[in-house]
Amino acid sequence: MDISQPLHDAERALNERVANIPRIREAMGLAIRDALLQHSRAGNPIAVWRDQQVVWIQPEDIPAELARVSAAEATQAPGAARD
Repeated sequence: MDISQPLHDAERALNERVANIPRIREAMGLAIRDALLQHSRAGNPIAVWRDQQVVWIQPEDIPAELARVSAAEATQAPGAARD
């Protein structure tokens, strides 16, 4: 793409949407939360990466896992890497 030419409306809208990182993170977080709760309701375990290994979380423990992750994210500095 030639940067000297103006962007088309569709490209500008896409660039603006991609530039809104906080909104993207929020949408992804809500989608992940919904998927985890669906697994819990269906009785399916989930796999998570913790302490350099895969750990299986049983369906009845998923709500507690969501609370643990939410608490950790609330105290994590913006832009910090996750394990």
